Amino acid sequence: MKVRLGALFSFLAMCSSVSGHYIWQSVSEDLQSTSLIFSEKAGAAGAKYFLPSLKDKLTVSAQSTKEGSVATEIPFSEKGVGGVNGEFYADIPSALSRPYALESFCPYGIFTEAGPTALLQVRIDNERGDDSDNAISSYKNHARSYFRTRRASSIIMAVFLILKSNPFRDSLRSLHQYYTSAPQITTPNDWFPVQDMLKNKFEVTLRDPYMSKESDLVSVGVKRMGNGVSADECPSGEDSVDGKACIVAVVRFDGELHDPAVNVTTFDAIGETISTVECESVCILKVPMSGPLFAAVQYKEMNPGTFEGTDYEYVDHWATTYTVVKRD
Repeated sequence: MKVRLGALFSFLAMCSSVSGHYIWQSVSEDLQSTSLIFSEKAGAAGAKYFLPSLKDKLTVSAQSTKEGSVATEIPFSEKGVGGVNGEFYADIPSALSRPYALESFCPYGIFTEAGPTALLQVRIDNERGDDSDNAISSYKNHARSYFRTRRASSIIMAVFLILKSNPFRDSLRSLHQYYTSAPQITTPNDWFPVQDMLKNKFEVTLRDPYMSKESDLVSVGVKRMGNGVSADECPSGEDSVDGKACIVAVVRFDGELHDPAVNVTTFDAIGETISTVECESVCILKVPMSGPLFAAVQYKEMNPGTFEGTDYEYVDHWATTYTVVKRD
């Protein structure tokens, strides 16, 4: 059996970069639909190759702030974007009116922290049902055959020599879990009921206290806590600095403010990085005055357990959020 060189490079590239991916959720301008992509870059559809592994694990849910409302799971479907990319797409129920909580959760599964070779091996094992030695032997044979017939580059052979060493046998395993939020807010005070409806274990949200000319941080449902290590980009109480809007990032874990400092990175609508700020639960960010924004945060929780029969040493939480800044 021969291996196409281009396909092999593509496969290796995807395997090497999957650990840097997030799930990004956004909402259409007319508020009638939401889309979710699995990609390294915010707002840019990722390879549809990954979507089948997400589809059966991903849940999308929403809940209105109206009295008596309950969280509702929203069905979604896969949609192609160009030749090789794709996304998940869902219609937002017409009965759902703002303000409301909108989020998703995906327990992606076990990763072995040994870089791309381990990820490649996991993929081989899953598809072939082989043990690791047989899978590596099979790919080594493919490589030798290709080398004899097509003079494959030395870099490809080097990859399979690395596979031969099987570095992931003694590596740590982690459970990767992905979270998104895209709550729809009409006034800063909406955050009080909305944050109570967000149920993900780990979350980041972007909140604008000045969307209605209000200036109190408490108006977006949070108070400053912790040891004050957050590297704020705006002085407290300022609505803008240097022509940029000042908004609040909030990181929570199990519904409470997340005390350990983590890096919050913000992105514009096309996925270009705005800034990365060290944040201890609450921090003030400087962002463009208007337009869509994404933010991402990662946290490794040293909490061993078992997922689908496989033990892991820690949980790797990856959370993103989406909002639109629109100053009056």
